[in-house]
Amino acid sequence: MRGGKILVAGATGRVGGSAARHLLEAGFEVRALVRNADRGESLRSLGAEVALGDVTRPQTLAPPLEGCAGVFSALSSTTDRQAREVEYGGNVSLLSAAREAGARRFVYSSALHADHPMARKVGTFREKARFEEVLFGTGDVSTTVLRPAMFMETLLMALKGPVAFVMAGSDVWCAGSPQTTRPEPQSGP
Repeated sequence: MRGGKILVAGATGRVGGSAARHLLEAGFEVRALVRNADRGESLRSLGAEVALGDVTRPQTLAPPLEGCAGVFSALSSTTDRQAREVEYGGNVSLLSAAREAGARRFVYSSALHADHPMARKVGTFREKARFEEVLFGTGDVSTTVLRPAMFMETLLMALKGPVAFVMAGSDVWCAGSPQTTRPEPQSGP
């Protein structure tokens, strides 16, 4: 195997699962961090090692990180509370445990425009941006932050919440509640 073992956090989700599959196909050893062993069976069948752990319980992270050269974190949340506990707190715990275990590479799947001032009003984006600051402040770990655009179903889920926004170029559409109607398209700059 090439490049050492990679711990994938959020491996049972869409982004983390896809990352785990691609890493396996590229010849990397993958250890999938899961909270429930049954949810990791599909990854195990592809060749990933499955390790139990929970980023909100830092004491569970040392064994899964043992022998890992790097981490790919694709954690996600749907509520403000989960955002604080998982997107920020969980990733801080994961980074700390990774550093203690000797992992020297941390790849973080954030979100497009997570650092935009308007994004900081939305829990998940705010907490992603907060963790990015912690990650970039780390001098002993090589870091990469990915900022993919969101899935359309994620947008629909966000529209059910108190605040959602979509950025397209210089236009920003905001929705204050599920009752908000879609704005009329505007022409021009």
